Amino acid sequence: MQVRELMNTSVVTVGVDRTVSELFDILQEAHVKGAPVLDKSGALVGFVSQEDVMFGSLGGGRDATAAVVGDIMTSPAMSVTEGTTVQELARMMWRFRIHHMPVTRADRVVGMVSSLDFCRLAAEHGIPIAAINSGRTRADHLIELKLSARFEDVIEVLHNPE
Repeated sequence: MQVRELMNTSVVTVGVDRTVSELFDILQEAHVKGAPVLDKSGALVGFVSQEDVMFGSLGGGRDATAAVVGDIMTSPAMSVTEGTTVQELARMMWRFRIHHMPVTRADRVVGMVSSLDFCRLAAEHGIPIAAINSGRTRADHLIELKLSARFEDVIEVLHNPE
Protein backbone atom coordinates (compact mmCIF):
# COMPACT_ATOMS: atom_id res chain seq x y z
CA MET A 1 0.00 0.00 0.00
CA GLN A 2 1.28 3.44 -0.86
CA VAL A 3 0.85 6.73 0.99
CA ARG A 4 -1.46 8.07 -1.77
CA GLU A 5 -4.05 5.49 -0.62
CA LEU A 6 -3.94 6.64 3.01
CA MET A 7 -3.33 10.39 2.83
CA ASN A 8 -5.86 13.14 3.34
CA THR A 9 -5.78 15.58 0.41
CA SER A 10 -7.58 18.37 2.27
CA VAL A 11 -4.58 19.97 3.94
CA VAL A 12 -4.47 23.12 6.04
CA THR A 13 -1.20 24.99 5.46
CA VAL A 14 0.16 28.22 6.89
CA GLY A 15 2.60 30.81 5.66
CA VAL A 16 5.93 31.28 7.39
CA ASP A 17 5.08 34.92 8.14
CA ARG A 18 1.71 34.31 9.86
CA THR A 19 1.53 35.41 13.46
CA VAL A 20 1.25 32.81 16.19
CA SER A 21 -2.13 34.28 17.07
CA GLU A 22 -3.35 33.75 13.49
CA LEU A 23 -1.89 30.24 13.49
CA PHE A 24 -3.74 29.35 16.68
CA ASP A 25 -7.02 30.50 15.13
CA ILE A 26 -6.36 28.57 11.91
CA LEU A 27 -5.60 25.32 13.77
CA GLN A 28 -8.63 25.70 16.03
CA GLU A 29 -11.00 26.50 13.17
CA ALA A 30 -9.78 23.54 11.08
CA HIS A 31 -9.76 21.15 14.08
CA VAL A 32 -6.16 20.10 13.38
CA LYS A 33 -3.16 19.89 15.67
CA GLY A 34 -0.50 20.99 13.20
CA ALA A 35 0.14 22.28 9.72
CA PRO A 36 2.84 22.33 7.05
CA VAL A 37 4.53 25.72 6.73
CA LEU A 38 5.01 27.14 3.25
CA ASP A 39 7.23 29.92 2.00
CA LYS A 40 5.95 32.66 -0.31
CA SER A 41 6.51 30.42 -3.36
CA GLY A 42 4.42 27.61 -1.84
CA ALA A 43 7.34 25.30 -1.05
CA LEU A 44 7.37 23.29 2.19
CA VAL A 45 9.82 24.85 4.65
CA GLY A 46 8.67 23.54 8.02
CA PHE A 47 5.95 22.13 10.21
CA VAL A 48 4.22 23.74 13.17
CA SER A 49 2.14 22.07 15.85
CA GLN A 50 -0.01 23.10 18.79
CA GLU A 51 2.93 22.19 21.03
CA ASP A 52 5.09 24.64 19.11
CA VAL A 53 2.47 27.31 19.73
CA MET A 54 2.26 26.51 23.45
CA PHE A 55 5.96 26.18 24.14
CA GLY A 56 7.88 27.80 21.30
CA SER A 57 6.14 31.15 21.31
CA LEU A 58 6.70 31.60 25.03
CA GLY A 59 10.32 30.44 25.32
CA GLY A 60 13.45 32.54 25.51
CA GLY A 61 11.73 35.66 26.81
CA ARG A 62 9.98 36.03 23.46
CA ASP A 63 6.96 38.30 23.12
CA ALA A 64 4.26 35.79 22.20
CA THR A 65 2.13 38.47 20.56
CA ALA A 66 4.94 39.36 18.15
CA ALA A 67 6.09 35.81 17.29
CA VAL A 68 5.55 34.48 13.78
CA VAL A 69 5.30 30.90 12.57
CA GLY A 70 8.84 31.03 11.19
CA ASP A 71 10.11 31.66 14.74
CA ILE A 72 8.57 28.51 16.25
CA MET A 73 8.24 25.96 13.43
CA THR A 74 10.31 22.81 13.10
CA SER A 75 12.54 23.18 10.07
CA PRO A 76 13.31 21.51 7.82
CA ALA A 77 10.10 19.53 7.78
CA MET A 78 10.17 15.82 7.16
CA SER A 79 7.96 14.69 4.31
CA VAL A 80 7.25 11.69 2.12
CA THR A 81 6.06 11.29 -1.45
CA GLU A 82 2.82 9.73 -2.62
CA GLY A 83 4.72 6.63 -3.72
CA THR A 84 6.27 5.97 -0.31
CA THR A 85 5.02 2.71 1.15
CA VAL A 86 2.76 2.90 4.17
CA GLN A 87 5.15 0.54 5.95
CA GLU A 88 8.06 2.95 5.45
CA LEU A 89 5.92 5.90 6.53
CA ALA A 90 4.86 4.06 9.70
CA ARG A 91 8.49 3.27 10.51
CA MET A 92 9.48 6.92 10.04
CA MET A 93 6.62 8.28 12.12
CA TRP A 94 7.29 5.73 14.87
CA ARG A 95 11.06 6.23 14.88
CA PHE A 96 10.91 10.02 14.99
CA ARG A 97 7.71 10.21 17.11
CA ILE A 98 5.95 12.27 14.45
CA HIS A 99 2.14 12.47 14.51
CA HIS A 100 1.73 14.36 11.22
CA MET A 101 3.59 13.81 7.96
CA PRO A 102 3.22 16.07 4.93
CA VAL A 103 3.07 14.34 1.55
CA THR A 104 4.81 16.21 -1.25
CA ARG A 105 5.10 16.17 -5.01
CA ALA A 106 7.91 18.36 -6.41
CA ASP A 107 8.26 20.25 -3.10
CA ARG A 108 4.53 21.04 -3.01
CA VAL A 109 2.27 19.68 -0.27
CA VAL A 110 -0.40 17.45 -1.81
CA GLY A 111 -1.54 15.54 1.27
CA MET A 112 -1.12 14.74 4.92
CA VAL A 113 -1.04 11.56 6.98
CA SER A 114 -1.64 11.65 10.73
CA SER A 115 -1.38 8.99 13.41
CA LEU A 116 -5.19 8.93 13.40
CA ASP A 117 -5.09 7.76 9.77
CA PHE A 118 -3.24 4.69 11.04
CA CYS A 119 -5.97 4.15 13.64
CA ARG A 120 -8.50 4.27 10.80
CA LEU A 121 -6.41 1.81 8.79
CA ALA A 122 -6.17 -0.50 11.80
CA ALA A 123 -9.94 -0.39 12.23
CA GLU A 124 -10.51 -1.12 8.53
CA HIS A 125 -8.24 -4.18 8.77
CA GLY A 126 -9.76 -5.46 12.02
CA ILE A 127 -6.82 -4.72 14.29
CA PRO A 128 -8.25 -4.54 17.83
CA ILE A 129 -8.29 -1.12 19.40
CA ALA A 130 -9.08 -0.71 23.09
CA ALA A 131 -12.78 -0.73 23.91
CA ILE A 132 -14.42 2.30 25.44
CA ASN A 133 -14.78 2.03 29.19
CA SER A 134 -17.79 4.11 30.23
CA GLY A 135 -16.20 4.98 33.58
CA ARG A 136 -13.34 6.82 31.93
CA THR A 137 -13.06 10.32 30.64
CA ARG A 138 -12.85 11.11 26.95
CA ALA A 139 -9.20 12.10 27.39
CA ASP A 140 -8.40 8.73 29.03
CA HIS A 141 -10.04 6.93 26.13
CA LEU A 142 -8.17 8.97 23.50
CA ILE A 143 -4.84 8.29 25.19
CA GLU A 144 -5.58 4.55 25.35
CA LEU A 145 -6.73 4.57 21.73
CA LYS A 146 -3.46 6.14 20.56
CA LEU A 147 -1.36 3.76 22.66
CA SER A 148 -3.20 0.61 21.66
CA ALA A 149 -3.15 1.19 17.89
CA ARG A 150 0.50 0.24 17.51
CA PHE A 151 2.22 0.89 14.21
CA GLU A 152 3.78 -2.59 14.38
CA ASP A 153 0.29 -4.10 14.25
CA VAL A 154 -0.59 -2.04 11.20
CA ILE A 155 2.64 -3.02 9.48
CA GLU A 156 1.98 -6.71 10.25
CA VAL A 157 -1.48 -6.56 8.69
CA LEU A 158 -0.14 -4.78 5.63
CA HIS A 159 2.57 -7.41 5.19
CA ASN A 160 0.13 -10.29 5.68
CA PRO A 161 -3.27 -9.27 4.29
CA GLU A 162 -5.86 -12.00 4.68
